[in-house]
Amino acid sequence: MNLDALEKSGQMMDEQIYWQLIHDSLKETSSQSEQEEYLIARLKVLNPQEIIGFHLRTDSLMVRSYLSELWCAAYINRGGCPDDEFEYFRCWLISRGKLAFYTVLEKPDRLVDYISDEAEEDGYEFESFGYVGVYAFERKTGKSIYSHLDDRLRDKTEGYVDIDFNWEEDDPASMKAICPALFAAREQFFEH
Repeated sequence: MNLDALEKSGQMMDEQIYWQLIHDSLKETSSQSEQEEYLIARLKVLNPQEIIGFHLRTDSLMVRSYLSELWCAAYINRGGCPDDEFEYFRCWLISRGKLAFYTVLEKPDRLVDYISDEAEEDGYEFESFGYVGVYAFERKTGKSIYSHLDDRLRDKTEGYVDIDFNWEEDDPASMKAICPALFAAREQFFEH
């Protein structure tokens, strides 16, 4: 494969195709490690540009979900949620599929609908999901995906804006106001 001829890409995968891949992975697997390997295998048969597109679509959804109220829901659900864990939580949420992602994005309190024993086991995190495209590209080409991304997209902070928090971790009432159902389900984390 001649990667020297591969132009740098900033083209995201079509969102419908992306979500179909996630849907298929959920249908065909029963654990995060299986889902990760399934997606890598599916991506490996695509061309390098399409693998880059998957990676960029994931990054775009990560940026889109970098929201105060979603962070509040993650914080309530876990009884705390520092920066890196919020990133891994968003990876987990994307990995749950289009319906879960957009439902919780639109109304973070609906995270209560996705509480499960399996998710508890995984801690509502899926760090390696954020690297599925990276791993697939490397396995297919033997190269790093980052050297084939459009230069303006190589910085992981591209597109992120500072969050203006509308809740405070020292003020449980501020969190309860945003996610009352989730707070009620997880109140044990906030009892002193």
